[in-house]
Amino acid sequence: MKKFYFLFLLLITLSLSAQTTTTINFDTAANWTTLGSGYSSQVYNEGLFSFTSNSTLRETSGTQNGSDRTYLNSTYAVRLRNNATSSLTFNIASGGVTTFSVQVRRWDASPSPDFSLEYSVDGTNWTNVATINNATLSDSSDYSLFSGTINDNSDNIQIRFISNGSTERIMVDEFIWTDASTLSTENFENTEFSVYPNPASNGFVNITTASNEAINVSVFDVLGKKVLSQTINNRLNVSSLKSGVYILNLNQNGATTTKKLVIK
Repeated sequence: MKKFYFLFLLLITLSLSAQTTTTINFDTAANWTTLGSGYSSQVYNEGLFSFTSNSTLRETSGTQNGSDRTYLNSTYAVRLRNNATSSLTFNIASGGVTTFSVQVRRWDASPSPDFSLEYSVDGTNWTNVATINNATLSDSSDYSLFSGTINDNSDNIQIRFISNGSTERIMVDEFIWTDASTLSTENFENTEFSVYPNPASNGFVNITTASNEAINVSVFDVLGKKVLSQTINNRLNVSSLKSGVYILNLNQNGATTTKKLVIK
């Protein structure tokens, strides 16, 4: 299961390698400002990232309902209160967002939490990404990964959690986003990477597109270690790789994607 989650995160964070991926874990105490006592308005600032909130508090490490209160028992997370006014809004000041992910867990199972995860590129119109409830949390109090795709290079893109009523508390931690400062829609639409044979068993794979330009290839194992890096025309030598599952990060003329590769 851990390998599955790693592969999922790697597909998010390695896509568009020319861009920047940033992780915010909320663990720097000096970046927090608490405007009140108990559940109140919290503010957090770190680089291009900031959040504002209502009816939240700074969660600390420990356990609740048999699970870590913070993601991987880190220093801090954000807890949203079980009332109708609770909200948490992230803001990315510049560079835009291609993809993002965030870790969420519930306080406990009863009642089911009911929060919406949404994003806005203009601060007015909101697009729903997911509903946070017992079903989408797999009826577990462990942290679950939620992710979304925005693909917009606007400044001040916002991503928020907003309560849909007086239900149950949730904790939010480990926010990751990849910027869109070099996003080229035309490149992505016009470039399609083909990888074959896959699974591979004869020491090489072909990687082709409609273009004749060189392809930069990075290969990662399931633990995130880069095990191979080559610039090729269309054939990648994988004879040095052991049997298993790998992630290919492919870049050609500004177009980037990730592919799963199986070596037999």
